[in-house]
Amino acid sequence: MANNFDAIVTIDEAAGTESDLRLTTGDSLRWIIRRNSTAEGGSDAGSDFAIVARTDAGAAIDIPITITRAAGGNITLVRPLVTSGRFSTSTVTTFGSADTTPTVVAGNIFKTVDETIALTAFDDGVAGQEITIIGQNSANTCTVSDAGTLKIAGAWTAAADATLTLVNDGTNWYEKSRSAN
Repeated sequence: MANNFDAIVTIDEAAGTESDLRLTTGDSLRWIIRRNSTAEGGSDAGSDFAIVARTDAGAAIDIPITITRAAGGNITLVRPLVTSGRFSTSTVTTFGSADTTPTVVAGNIFKTVDETIALTAFDDGVAGQEITIIGQNSANTCTVSDAGTLKIAGAWTAAADATLTLVNDGTNWYEKSRSAN
C-alpha cells in the first residue's frame, strides 16, 4: 500500500496481548497509548484501543478513554467531557425512580420519570453542559424546583411533552427555555 508518510511506527504483538506506546517525562511514565488484550474473536472485534493516565510516580490513575474496535463499538469516557463547542448525544435517558438529584453525566437529553417527584438538583454537570428535560406524563407530577443550584424562572411542572432546557456554569443550572407542547 502506497503512502505519503515520512515515518511509520508499527508495534506488532500476538493477539490477546497488550501493546503499549509509552510517553514519559524524563524517566517518569505519564501516558500509555495501548492496544489492550481483549481477545480477537473474529468479526473485527478485540484488540481495543485505550489511553492510560499515570501519576507523577508512574502508577496508573485510570483509563480515561477506551475505544472498542468492532464496527458500531463504544467510545467510553470515564472522565467528564468538556467541550468548547456544541456537544450532543443520540441517547435519551429517563431519570431514575425516586432520585430527586439525578445524574446528567449520560448526555444532554432526559425524560422525567413517570411518577410524582420533585427534582431539586442535577448531579455531575460540567460547565457549558446543556440539558433538555422532556415531560412524559401529566397524570404524575414531576417538578423542577427554583432553588439551590437551579436558577429558573419559577418551578417547572413536567406536563406530557413539555420541555425545560438548562445550561451549567460549573456550579449552577440556568434556564434557557421552556415549552408547553
